[in-house]
Amino acid sequence: MSIGARKQYLDAIRERYKNSNRRQKGHILTEFCLVCLYSRKHAIRVLNLPFGTRVSRSGALRKYGPDLIPHLKKLWFAMEQMGPRKMAAALPVWLKFYSDEGLSASQREQLLAMSASTIGRLLAFVRAKRGMSATRPGTYIKARIPISILDWNISKPGFLEGDTVAHCGETLLGNFINSLTVTDIFSTWTENRATWSKGSARIIEALRDIEKDLPFEWLGFGSDNGSEFMNYALDEFLTAGRARPISFTRSRPYKKNDQCYVEQKNWTHVRQLFGYDRLDERAMVEIMNEIYRDHWNPLLNFFIPTIKLVNKVRVGAKMKKTYDKARTPYFRLMESINLTDLQRTKLEHRYESLNPFTLKEGLERKMKEFYELLKRAKERQKASA
Repeated sequence: MSIGARKQYLDAIRERYKNSNRRQKGHILTEFCLVCLYSRKHAIRVLNLPFGTRVSRSGALRKYGPDLIPHLKKLWFAMEQMGPRKMAAALPVWLKFYSDEGLSASQREQLLAMSASTIGRLLAFVRAKRGMSATRPGTYIKARIPISILDWNISKPGFLEGDTVAHCGETLLGNFINSLTVTDIFSTWTENRATWSKGSARIIEALRDIEKDLPFEWLGFGSDNGSEFMNYALDEFLTAGRARPISFTRSRPYKKNDQCYVEQKNWTHVRQLFGYDRLDERAMVEIMNEIYRDHWNPLLNFFIPTIKLVNKVRVGAKMKKTYDKARTPYFRLMESINLTDLQRTKLEHRYESLNPFTLKEGLERKMKEFYELLKRAKERQKASA
């Protein structure tokens, strides 16, 4: 029975119920419960209410008004639609830079007091479909590179996982742009670079550029078994000519969880930004690297919190997982005792020179330029087809 029909039925029997004796009321009440599927106590309360009165719901009063939702949504979009737990941890940092005139002091306090579950109830999330895998096995040097799960017992920064993302669209034919993702296991600090194809020379060039921007010493590197990593040139780059060679390991074939730290960054740091379009214009590499280096990576590393899995225990048929406190990669590094005083000072000065909203505005301008290039490339391809 619809809600409207229930209301009409209630209006029809309410006066008859009030003017009946005890036995008659019992019969009316039984019939009312059977027709409307109400519990007997609720039905008694509804029938005894005056005409037109709504039944008040029990529970706590609403704490956060609708006037907070526009500010919360604006912040959420600026913070790259992060999860509620991360957003609750990031709000104290972001609100220092949030300068909307419509936000009062009391509203600012309410935003700071919001729990992660409240933020989750007020915001919705969008999931994107997955793309194609362009990993090709590299068989020439596997015997020299040991299989090892790199994240075992990592207690300091410097041990990185690397992977590539193919911007191939729906076909792997021809040349297209790839994104290299490198993430630090301890701090979750992540760097990205775009390359034209994924030959060893271009991967090494991107890694060399990333190494210059790392705020810590590079100690170890783990990758999958793709040919862009399994080659002599990369092995020589990581080990030869260095006072302290970088340990080079590979994951087990067909075991993506061995590379779980970088695999999840392929979505949050690459797909969430550039999507699944085919990018086969070489001119796009430069603007993509400007976006990664100058806007996107600083925004995520300094102002977007991450959550790390601390413990995982099977309880019956379920897996109980425990996570640490949400913190940005910057704060994870600053809390580490393994950074030198010089590294810590440089990192702190860089943090103080940044503003998340300025980074976001610059990112949006560059993304408009990028999508204009993409639009013109599609028009040229369509005209030549």
